[in-house]
Amino acid sequence: MERLLTLYSEVQSTDVRWLWYPFIAIGKITLLQGDPGDGKSTMMMNLIAELSTGGKTPDGCKIGVPQKVIYQCSEDGVSDTIKPRLERCGADCRKIAFINEEFYNGLTLDDERIRQAIIEFRPRLVVIDPIQAYLGSDSDLQIAGRARKLMRRLGMWAAGYDCAIVLIGHLNKKEGSKGLYRSLGSIDVVAAARSVLQVERDTENPDIIEKTPKKSPVLSVKIHQPERNLQYESSYSAYKRCRDHHKRRRDPQSRRGPRCLHLCHGG
Repeated sequence: MERLLTLYSEVQSTDVRWLWYPFIAIGKITLLQGDPGDGKSTMMMNLIAELSTGGKTPDGCKIGVPQKVIYQCSEDGVSDTIKPRLERCGADCRKIAFINEEFYNGLTLDDERIRQAIIEFRPRLVVIDPIQAYLGSDSDLQIAGRARKLMRRLGMWAAGYDCAIVLIGHLNKKEGSKGLYRSLGSIDVVAAARSVLQVERDTENPDIIEKTPKKSPVLSVKIHQPERNLQYESSYSAYKRCRDHHKRRRDPQSRRGPRCLHLCHGG
């Protein structure tokens, strides 16, 4: 008879692998949320461009090997908006793909065609922008059981095909609520994500947006946005955490903290 239980002593411990430490983990789901027009897609498009060329993450960490990306976006035109923006960011568009919804319409978040695209293209990153456009019905994420099932399936794809999945979503209109509770749908959506990042515009300077982790290591990054060309400025806490993290990596006695796939400045 096959044994039902597995002992944790039989499990081999592994480190979390990061596409962008400590925000976007490989094999996990990340939720990037914010109000419309606050720079979510712009920030992600800059990261996609850097991944496609093996450049640097927004805080200056070297990526190294160019990575493939699936960027599925329903809010902008492919030829007149998305590709020109990628080109302005310096992207290698040969490494960035999408499912053409003019021919394959009716895509949903857990659509089998998305899984097939991941198998075929083998991307390191999959971005769905926005999550609201790929729901089978308005209630998919509102009902806890459906939300958990949907997120579990996406999580299995991320882990099984060794990619990071980023879901970009608009915040709801519950002003005054905590950031996590302004996420789309059931709180189970947030619970299923490895990281939840929220983009907010600086109230004193509209050319600056701030990315605040809501469910990830405590780290803030200010993003300067003159004429939509992003320049990133990490706070001291960001530098200190990254520095301390790499000190632990060099210490063979220390097992705390995840490992990066890249080295940061000074690391």
